[in-house]
Amino acid sequence: MINQHNHPILIPFEKNCIKAIFIRRFKRFSIEIDHDGDRFWAHTNNTGSMMGLLRPGQEVFLSRSDNPNRKLLYTLEMIKISGQWVGVNTLVPNRILKKGWQNQCIEPLILALKGRHIK
Repeated sequence: MINQHNHPILIPFEKNCIKAIFIRRFKRFSIEIDHDGDRFWAHTNNTGSMMGLLRPGQEVFLSRSDNPNRKLLYTLEMIKISGQWVGVNTLVPNRILKKGWQNQCIEPLILALKGRHIK
């Protein structure tokens, strides 16, 4: 098991995340979910259609914002497809890249991809 808190590029989710059931999507940025019988709206920042991912009844993973001024408190992070979690928050790759850069993981990765040996 990977310890996310000590890994140079993995970003742990906050403790206030929840699993819920996807009901429907409204326009581009809102999804309706069911969490333990309570239905409410959550935000998705993924502007793609996600037609192959967002199906009624799919399990979803949401993070909660601590911003009291935010209209929708939850953000869609992942969708469970065929038993595997698929990340759909389009901001996460940039966060991973930033953490990798801060932990000096980017240059070794580039060199490895170019086929150079790293000491």
